[in-house]
Amino acid sequence: MAEDVRRFARLRTLCEGALELPEEQRSDWIARMCEGDEELIADVDELLRRIDEGGTLAELFNGPRR
Repeated sequence: MAEDVRRFARLRTLCEGALELPEEQRSDWIARMCEGDEELIADVDELLRRIDEGGTLAELFNGPRR
C-alpha cells in the first residue's frame, strides 16, 4: 500500500515536471528522471497522452468533476 502511494506521488510529480517542458524535450527528461524504470516511463507517457487528448492532470489523479 505504501509503495502504491509513493509510486502515485512520483507519477504525479513526473507528469507535472514534464508538462512544464516543451514537448520535444519531455521524452529525454522522463527517461532521465525514471532512471531506466520502463514501467514508470510507460505510465508517465500514458498519462501525458491522456492529457494531450483533452484530459487534465486533476481529472487523472482526482477523478472527473461532477
